[in-house]
Amino acid sequence: MENFFKFFGLKDDPFRVTPDIEYFYMSQAHKDVLDALEYLYHTGEGFAVIIGEPGTGKTTTVKKFLANHPYEILYAYIIFPSFYPLEMLRAILREFGVKTSPEEAESDLFAKLKEFLIKKKEEGHKVFIIVDEAQNLPIETMEELRILSNLETNREKLLQIVLTGQTELEKKINMPELRQLKERITVVAKLRNLDFNETVDYIKYKLEKAGNPKIHIPWYIYRLIFKYSQGNFRKINLIMRRTLMAAYVDESKKIKYKHLKEALKTLGFYEEAKEKKKLKYLALASVILAILLGLTGTFSWFLYAIATGEKKINSEPAQYKNMTKTQHTQHLKAETRGEKKKVHPPLKPEEQIKEFIKRWKNSWETQDFLRYISYYCKDFRWAGGGIEKWEKYKRKTILNKKFIKIYISDIKIRKIKENRWEVIFKQEYFSDKIDDVTLKKLIIIKSNGKYCIKEERTIRRIK
Repeated sequence: MENFFKFFGLKDDPFRVTPDIEYFYMSQAHKDVLDALEYLYHTGEGFAVIIGEPGTGKTTTVKKFLANHPYEILYAYIIFPSFYPLEMLRAILREFGVKTSPEEAESDLFAKLKEFLIKKKEEGHKVFIIVDEAQNLPIETMEELRILSNLETNREKLLQIVLTGQTELEKKINMPELRQLKERITVVAKLRNLDFNETVDYIKYKLEKAGNPKIHIPWYIYRLIFKYSQGNFRKINLIMRRTLMAAYVDESKKIKYKHLKEALKTLGFYEEAKEKKKLKYLALASVILAILLGLTGTFSWFLYAIATGEKKINSEPAQYKNMTKTQHTQHLKAETRGEKKKVHPPLKPEEQIKEFIKRWKNSWETQDFLRYISYYCKDFRWAGGGIEKWEKYKRKTILNKKFIKIYISDIKIRKIKENRWEVIFKQEYFSDKIDDVTLKKLIIIKSNGKYCIKEERTIRRIK
């Protein structure tokens, strides 16, 4: 490559495909995203989302932001995630250099991360988690990140999270299941492709940054580059690299159409554009043909209806002709009687109870108080009295928390009598105000086909 650089008077490769903050080009859209990230940094808010198609500069923009604060920010950079909560916690701790073991439970990892964040906050650091291609995250993991974003001291948050992704990410955060996550997002910024003038400025900026070489690019070449790249950073870089290489082989410092065409062919963009154009014409021809056939068909049907209208009345099969409406219905039922239906075996009571506990825990974590209280029987009893006192007590303890995270393990279910079970489990409770590990007991009954919690008590505190 040395001869290539020397020929064009370049000191470096200006069109690297990998993110390169040294050659960061600040379009208005990228300035807006950087401003949004700076706002997040200075206000200490918990969540930001950056949306953009591949090649619009999401990763480069985030790395530019991080480079602006090399000493203040500690960050974990998670790339191409499809992790579930346990895997995500391990990946985050690994990025921060915190040792973990395969035997550690999710609750242990959560506690370890919280301890790390408190320590770094005391040292004066701001801690960020950056998740790239976040549209691939499972919903459970996005909910876990919401809870992590609520970790805080009395004055400020311990952690700030930036999700970057394609347009599917925007659709995902608007799902009903992620309503609480959406409420915590402070910043949603969008990146777009460059327009034509920005594309020209971008190419000139890159070349000047790499040594202000004597390369002549005619205006019509810029037009064609924009046409085939659509202003996408990644595509512009690919096209320019191949075009310069073709010009170098031709020993020309002026970019010609044949150089660009060669680049487009080797990249497959030329054939791709031809195929798109062909499909466009085919689609248009199909629409015109459909309209013509529709008009012809309508006219033909009209003539046919006039000619055969009388016969159509008498064309019904003999076995249906004299049937009443009721007989028709019975006939249809008889025809479908032999169809096979897919039947799923019912869950065993123990499995149903585990699902019930999972939903109960989820309502507690999401602080959906009305749903939480609906899991209790009307005649529920506890140490403090009945359901009314329980509702008053839990409303206060649930709704005054910034976040709640619960881990339930070692579930043991014992049937006491018909439609009545004793459930004992280990409960690890984390919130912004208290961490608690207890051994819990529930009495669960089944009434009118539904489960509810009849009694609840703490057997003992583990720590």
